[in-house]
Amino acid sequence: MAMLKFKLSLRLAAALILVAATGVGYAQTATLRGRAVVKAMVTFPRIITTIAGSGPEIGPVSGRYAGDGGPATEARLNGPWDLAMDDAGNLYIADQNNGRIRKVDAKTGIITTVAGGGAQNGDGIPATQARTGNPRGIFVDGAGNIYIGQIGGGVLHQVRKVDANTGIITTIAGTGGPGFSGDGGPATQASLNFPLGVFVDGLNNIYIADSNNHRVRKVDARTGIITTVAGNGTAGFSGDGGPATQASLSSSRRIFVDSLGNIYISDDGNRRVRKVDANTGVITTVAGNGAAGFSGDGGPATEARLSGVVHVFVDKSGNLYIVTTGSQYHRVRKVDANTGIITTVAGNGTAGFSGDGGPATAASLNTPMSVIVDDSGNLYIADRDNNRIRKVTPPKPAAGLVVEFSRAISGRARDYRWKGTVNADGQVEVEITAEPPRFGPANASGYYVARAIDPASGAVVAAYGNIPINGGREYTLDLVIGDVASVVGTRPLAASAPFTLGPNYPNPFNPATQIAYELPEAAEVRLAIYNALGQEVRTLVQGRQEAGYYRVTWDGKDAAGRSVSSGLYFYRLMGSGFAETRKMLLLK
Repeated sequence: MAMLKFKLSLRLAAALILVAATGVGYAQTATLRGRAVVKAMVTFPRIITTIAGSGPEIGPVSGRYAGDGGPATEARLNGPWDLAMDDAGNLYIADQNNGRIRKVDAKTGIITTVAGGGAQNGDGIPATQARTGNPRGIFVDGAGNIYIGQIGGGVLHQVRKVDANTGIITTIAGTGGPGFSGDGGPATQASLNFPLGVFVDGLNNIYIADSNNHRVRKVDARTGIITTVAGNGTAGFSGDGGPATQASLSSSRRIFVDSLGNIYISDDGNRRVRKVDANTGVITTVAGNGAAGFSGDGGPATEARLSGVVHVFVDKSGNLYIVTTGSQYHRVRKVDANTGIITTVAGNGTAGFSGDGGPATAASLNTPMSVIVDDSGNLYIADRDNNRIRKVTPPKPAAGLVVEFSRAISGRARDYRWKGTVNADGQVEVEITAEPPRFGPANASGYYVARAIDPASGAVVAAYGNIPINGGREYTLDLVIGDVASVVGTRPLAASAPFTLGPNYPNPFNPATQIAYELPEAAEVRLAIYNALGQEVRTLVQGRQEAGYYRVTWDGKDAAGRSVSSGLYFYRLMGSGFAETRKMLLLK
């Protein structure tokens, strides 16, 4: 399946396009003089797949251990909690309930156990013979050494290290018993309490998310001395704008240290992500407003609602990734380094397993616990209660993809066509060579249609979106067309477009909106509106229609002619083996 989102930015000078307003909602002839070159960007959504773990989902036979020596996708995981990646691209999994650290080879995809699974607690033994309890945190440094934050049995609150050259495991922090002690002394003599996260910076200093002590602690690479670098030990929220060591944290789950030495903390109990400045030691909030729930996508991260803030990661561009879990919060969110704007990049919020092969934001996750991002922009998610590791690939331009834009007039796509090929940068230059006809009411016919065709297979990917006709001597039209229908078969280039249901316009709306759809052939068609409970509100179309492009208006009323209340509604198109549903929002 392929999904597309088109963004068409069109700027035409007065010498090329003249539009004169003659009244509300109307425009005179728009005459094209000469030729213009238009650049459009084609953007693919992130696609999610499973790269390790065969499931099943959480339940009576969930998890278990199996699969070493075979493909990672056929292996059994049991509550995977954390992830790490070495410089060669090998993936490491803290397979919590199996008590193991497992490795997926980057070249072969084969999974093996590299630590845990044994019965011995002692140091100085091969890691595969050691008992690692329930490993929660994992990190791999530049030399390939593995660091494990382990808990379990009341005696395993430690951070241990597996030497890359020898495979021998040793304890580098924690006495084993839960508690708080030891600042200013050797880390191996200090008490930790649920060390859920571990991170090693470029100087080999070790940072520990000492969760139940509500602190972040640091082990100096040269001396082995442990100190507190964030948190005063009292659960709560305080201290923004002051020294991090005087601030209150609440269940500091995970940490990340960027290349400048700034520390990012998933302050779970406070529903925030906090940052400790490397130069000043001052702590601030960089995401989350402290309120429970989910909100804020498309706005400043500090105004967003976060819940279940279990993991943070910063990519090489400085973008911050946040894993949230619990209730309806099963998502991975991203804070843009340049704008501070937060968006969802994986997960639809509903616990479950679905979506492999499709857009990551439409997929269901089930208690995601961590995310890492490689240098190519791929995301790896520990999808704990699905007992899987999911991979989200970044959007990539499809060089060679043929893109067609056409002007839609009076319900049919015709007259005014542009065509171009996507280059390696994901852009396409389109030459406009035709003249558009006279326009009727702008609010009735002012929209564009776009479709993309794969030249290799001839498959058609179609999308629809609406924009008004705007007056002015020079103007910019930004057309964002929503999620596109999947590629349909291997149609030849000249074949009809597939059955396609487009996004309604406007959306949100009040009091009315228009729904666009296309039929490649005559068919019995039904278009109906449903409320958020799945109850049918009204049937808009019922009967046979000829092939063509249609627009239907819903006036926000039910079958009895009564205006419906504000809220989320769905519209569903069915016909000749085709069915598709989209959502819309009525705001009064």
